[in-house]
Amino acid sequence: MNNTLIEEQDTQLVLSYELLCLLRWLLEHDAPKLKKMVSKAVANGLYEHIRLLDKKTSEHDQEDMQDNILDFLALLETSLLECMSEHVTQKARSTNLLATVEQLDTTLCNPDIMMSSLEKTTHLTDKNPTLNPQETLYKELLKRWKPEKKSAMN
Repeated sequence: MNNTLIEEQDTQLVLSYELLCLLRWLLEHDAPKLKKMVSKAVANGLYEHIRLLDKKTSEHDQEDMQDNILDFLALLETSLLECMSEHVTQKARSTNLLATVEQLDTTLCNPDIMMSSLEKTTHLTDKNPTLNPQETLYKELLKRWKPEKKSAMN
């Protein structure tokens, strides 16, 4: 995910495409659950908290609210990244790709390259179950791998 939750001069907020997809998904698929969460918050004190707010909020309060929004979006994005990683790991486990990864010398490969190769492999094998997952993983790793020139052995 690129350029996620970047605050530029306190005027702009850049959200990742993945986070926007999550928000859209929640609205389309989990709107009733979101409504229940809001209803629970209102019943458990949010209503009183909002009623007690001064109509003229101070500049400090506005900055605090902006920080809360950033914290909320950061939590969503972190949760999304963790869940996506767990999903890829579970898919890799179901196709025995984790055993293949364990057999590789991963010190020569950046963890991001390994993860993106696993993601691409699971995506490709989901679309075409006749593909050999291990062979596809090797191909994806080779596509992304950029060996260091200083390395004695590549």
